[in-house]
Amino acid sequence: MGLNTNFTLLTVFCVILIAFTFPNNGYSQGDGPLTYPLTPANITVINPTYINLTNNLTPGKDIVLAQGKIDMDVFALPIFHTFKLGGTYAQIFLTPQYGHMTGTVKVGGNFGYEGISIPETEIELVDKSGWLDSGLLFRVGLYNTPPLDVIEFMKWKPKFQLSGLLGITAPIGKYSESNRINLGSNRWVIRLGAPMVIPLNLNKKRHAQTEFTPSVLFFTNNNKPFIGDTKRQKPLLLLEQHTTKYFTDKLWLGIDARYQLGGVTQIDDLPKGEQIDQLSAGVSVGYDFLSILSIQASYGRIWFNGDNGNMFRIVGSLVIPSKKDIKKLKELQQKQQANQ
Repeated sequence: MGLNTNFTLLTVFCVILIAFTFPNNGYSQGDGPLTYPLTPANITVINPTYINLTNNLTPGKDIVLAQGKIDMDVFALPIFHTFKLGGTYAQIFLTPQYGHMTGTVKVGGNFGYEGISIPETEIELVDKSGWLDSGLLFRVGLYNTPPLDVIEFMKWKPKFQLSGLLGITAPIGKYSESNRINLGSNRWVIRLGAPMVIPLNLNKKRHAQTEFTPSVLFFTNNNKPFIGDTKRQKPLLLLEQHTTKYFTDKLWLGIDARYQLGGVTQIDDLPKGEQIDQLSAGVSVGYDFLSILSIQASYGRIWFNGDNGNMFRIVGSLVIPSKKDIKKLKELQQKQQANQ
């Protein structure tokens, strides 16, 4: 695809934004649409994020509530950068997040564990605020993921893309072993995944694509649980899918789905806890206000879980090209103007 004489800086940045808008994995609500398509190397993006979630899982996915729900308000600031790694494309994500949690849950009885009994009561969790466990995510391209500068990217035709994913979530969230429900989980999480992108057309201004990301979470032990000495957790399988389509140069719509299975916990030699088995689906809409500034909103609902929940998320996106790319684009613009 060649560059025509009407090509401008604004057009270039709009195309970058279309391809690289809303990577986000705040509060375990998935990566979100438009996270893994190839983009120019050496681009930085800032994504201020707000999430409201009602669910029967704790923020760290370490407790499934048989009775009760938790309502969360989460404020996250994902920041990430793309770069060249050898002969391929790479990304690094940093996602600090702060939350406020309320809800009414049953904390009495024996929790299903023999020999442990606490007088049955209900406690309302009010104004439990603080930092959540936050993660660092590293992605490296494996197939059809060349490290392109902004000019090369404009000429590149979208193809099937495969990447590898390694994530580490640190236990920096607010945690107390005297509380059954916490913002943090007091253990590390390792994530391994393989994001795939399947283009559905070759029109960069009205682009359509499907993203599919299978991944697995592995958990270290929590050595200070609410009861007992050691809490262990089985791996958790995550399957995430997003299909998006630009209907104008600025407006896109998407269909989202996410399934998670596993994550069974066990304290010492007591009986195992509940398995996580959730299917969620929803819709997303995004709009590009400026060439480097966009906004996205998503709504999702948990289905077939017996205790359904829902999620609302709004994400802003600010794209910051490198000084080197800005210089190249200005030189290109001057050259095109000189030829007119």
